[in-house]
Amino acid sequence: MCELVQQDRDGVENFDGVLLKESIAMLHIIGTYDQFFEPKFFHQATDYYNSFVRERGSSSLKSYISSCDSLLTREAVRCDRYNFNSSTKVKLLAMAHRTMIEVSSDILLDEEGVAKLIDNNDIPSLKTLYYLLSLSKIASQLKSPFEKYIKKIGGGIIRDQEKVDEMVVRLLVFKRSLDIIIRDAFERDESFSYCLRDAFGNFMNDRKNTSAWGTNNSKVGEMIAKYMDLLLRGGVKAVPRELVSDDKDRSYC
Repeated sequence: MCELVQQDRDGVENFDGVLLKESIAMLHIIGTYDQFFEPKFFHQATDYYNSFVRERGSSSLKSYISSCDSLLTREAVRCDRYNFNSSTKVKLLAMAHRTMIEVSSDILLDEEGVAKLIDNNDIPSLKTLYYLLSLSKIASQLKSPFEKYIKKIGGGIIRDQEKVDEMVVRLLVFKRSLDIIIRDAFERDESFSYCLRDAFGNFMNDRKNTSAWGTNNSKVGEMIAKYMDLLLRGGVKAVPRELVSDDKDRSYC
């Protein structure tokens, strides 16, 4: 039966699902499911999950997220489809969560990997990432790479002397993109909104960024004043399309 489960995990073409289902039913009838099958099944699952992390952990974060989500779905469906005890399913998924998410959180929270997902505006992958971390109640740990990304990109915008006239609009567009990520990927988690505000305040007041212009005056403040003047003179027409509220914003309000 464990070999049949492994065949299903490996996607073997001639896997006999009927045989697995009837065999599990037989164990329930003769009362040996808990004593003999379940311990061996869990031992096999532990080895499988550890092997999964070793093999997939070096792939891209996007790939690892997708593989984890797919595996967890298949594990749950198998338990339901082939008459495993509901308690077996709960224990099995807890093992999977611990091995592939909690213990392997360094893979899911890799700063470079998270930054790439944000750069690519990969909402589906970020949403799945937040979901996976939530399964092990460690979604809050995602705030660290999220905050570091904001400070890095935001600081770069402020120090970019070649695009000084675009600074404020670029900052607003940048914040808008992060607001959408929090809304659509992080389930409107307010702790990430607080993290976003703190990170913006940090890099906008960071002496390393403000001193890049060789002046005691805040270049950010100067450019904000100019942009406000532009808005007052140009009205709604002066607002970039990227900053206009979309249907999701309006429906939420």
